[in-house]
Amino acid sequence: MSGSDSGRMMDWVSDAAEVVGSADQGDQGRGRWMRAAADVAAGECVVRSTGVAEFEQDLVSRVLGMMQKATKTKAEAAFLARMTTLTPLSWDGADARQRSQMEAQDAVFEEWKELLFPRLSVEEMRLVQMKLNLNAHEQGLFPGVAFFNHSCLPNCFVCLRHVSAGGNDKKDEEQEEVKHDDKRARTAPTAMVTVMEVRTLRDVKKGEELSISYLRDDMAYKPDYQRRAYLASRYFFDCQCDRCSGKLADERFLQAVRCAHCDDGFACIDRSVEPNDDVDQVLCESCGKRGTSEKTDRQQEVIMSQSAQADDADVLESDVLKQCDAILHKRHWLRVSVQLAVAAELKAVAIQLRQQSAQQRAVAQRMADHLRESLDAVERVVPANHAFVTSLLEDYAQACRLLGRDAVADEAMKRVVAARRMQIGY
Repeated sequence: MSGSDSGRMMDWVSDAAEVVGSADQGDQGRGRWMRAAADVAAGECVVRSTGVAEFEQDLVSRVLGMMQKATKTKAEAAFLARMTTLTPLSWDGADARQRSQMEAQDAVFEEWKELLFPRLSVEEMRLVQMKLNLNAHEQGLFPGVAFFNHSCLPNCFVCLRHVSAGGNDKKDEEQEEVKHDDKRARTAPTAMVTVMEVRTLRDVKKGEELSISYLRDDMAYKPDYQRRAYLASRYFFDCQCDRCSGKLADERFLQAVRCAHCDDGFACIDRSVEPNDDVDQVLCESCGKRGTSEKTDRQQEVIMSQSAQADDADVLESDVLKQCDAILHKRHWLRVSVQLAVAAELKAVAIQLRQQSAQQRAVAQRMADHLRESLDAVERVVPANHAFVTSLLEDYAQACRLLGRDAVADEAMKRVVAARRMQIGY
């Protein structure tokens, strides 16, 4: 796919993607965001950005160290120039909660100024920390990726790549010939740099917003109140994506509970009614009667406590999971979490048993059943190529292999391999 240099902020952007809005005013107050300028196939790279990787050293001290230097390299100067365009552009433009958080660290900034960064002001250090808090990922700070808004149902994902300084991918251990004065040739590694790529998780239509997830992979099947609380505390915004705003129909089952008025119905949170003292109003989809989540909320707290304390698959399966079945929908996030905990315990047991023994097959069967049911729930709200789905598929394939179901295992692993090849761009 061809692409272009977008200037100070981004190293490379595909012709099939475009930046919308601006840092100061933005589009309907949203700031910058990315949109598909053409149809994009799954796995295509839409942005490649250079930056500072987390593993190289602490991000804050690395960036402040660049600013402290009187003479900067060309790469450092370019990186710092891109930093200035990241939000917040100024102290006054930052969220009040974030300013309060930074002011609480003034004593630390004063100490840094005295011991490490005498050329910098406390205000400069505050602003750098705020920019990193809002724009860095677990893997590091790559300014070009800051254009992408969050969605709990993203159509893109990020991955780290190592490329040659000239821009070629490191798919093999690329080397170049180096000539010496004695005319003998030897090989030397090509200079490599770390970049972050944004690739599509699925086919994307022209005009769609390109989004990534700011959540950890293990939060993919958590309920909206947990996801939104994390995003509000970490990134200072209230998520209004399709999952969080109730536009994705299957999302409602993540918090569905058994109806208190009828035998077969399940009550889902009624989004049209505001919670009363943090207690959600629920509506049964079978009998149409209303109620509150207060009782089941207390029951779920007990289940979570027991699940955290249990370290045995039999206890989780015979006790905790049965409690889930008594009050929760089979796709409720807590029930699925318990099922995955059971599957993880069973996996640890299965690999220690004699190969192909009846006991190992029995354990593998239980593991496969829990994973298959969990996958059915997860794949309704999480993109098929998401890393969380891929990890579950791999465990499911392992269970099927132990059961001698090679065809099923092969099919699952085909999906795993295809997703991981897409994730690394090979």
